[in-house]
Amino acid sequence: MAAIAFHCAIVIHMLYGNPAPANWQKRNQVVDLTLFIADYCIERFLHKFGKAQNLQRKANQEVEFVEDDTSPAEQNGNSSPSSGNSFITDIAELKKLHDQKDASGQSLYGWDTLAKISGMSASTVRKKIKAYEASLRQG
Repeated sequence: MAAIAFHCAIVIHMLYGNPAPANWQKRNQVVDLTLFIADYCIERFLHKFGKAQNLQRKANQEVEFVEDDTSPAEQNGNSSPSSGNSFITDIAELKKLHDQKDASGQSLYGWDTLAKISGMSASTVRKKIKAYEASLRQG
């Protein structure tokens, strides 16, 4: 709309007699009329296309959202650790993984591995699992 108003301003400036910088009153009139034309153009545009513009904007926003294509079981934190598509945030599930031991008694899923699986830091995972274990002992 600004470009349309500017093109009109060129014609208006010439119709006002091509006022020189010293003739500031006529120049202000050209500026005022140009701003009026810009306002008028944008108001008419919004009146005519406003509803369609709002629908298009809403559709564009919906397309920009990242869609979550995980299954409901994975969203609840019950996915396999090797899936890599989603994080396991269920503390009970993380504790079960941490409790799994290999033949020599070492944890199959250490704190760093659980941090990668959960998307949290290793210290946060450790703190949450320890708090969960404490709540199980008390309850």
